[in-house]
Amino acid sequence: MLATYCGRKVGTMRKPKNKSIRKRSSGRTDAERDVELFLANEQVDQIADYASRGRIYERLTDGELAEKWIHGFRLVADAPSDERRRAIETDLRAEFQLRGIEPPYDLVRSEINRVVEDMSSGFEIMTRDDPDAVDEMNEELQQDIADLKARIKQSN
Repeated sequence: MLATYCGRKVGTMRKPKNKSIRKRSSGRTDAERDVELFLANEQVDQIADYASRGRIYERLTDGELAEKWIHGFRLVADAPSDERRRAIETDLRAEFQLRGIEPPYDLVRSEINRVVEDMSSGFEIMTRDDPDAVDEMNEELQQDIADLKARIKQSN
């Protein structure tokens, strides 16, 4: 499935190469591990960006943070393409990460399910109507992953 995560296109490859379908001892394919690496790197970048801007939600209690995040997530679920709403939710989620706690995902389960359903149906429509766009997004993701791996290799 191909999705947009925090403004970035992510997903598994539509036409996997042999290495992407080979299972590792962890039970995950190389492609799945690559996407997990990419998403983890995106999350670290988001947290660093939020922290560098002064952690505007740092003074909230855990309860206040949870209330703000629930409200923010619901706004994102209602308008997933609204970059401003997504940025606020991303900052709130980063504050949770910096505190070492998880957002209360169980309290927005119906919204999560709705977003996943909308993304899945959108992907199915795109796959049917514009497979070239799907291929292009997959190529961009593969390039982003290759660039990330090269940066990691250089830093070691």
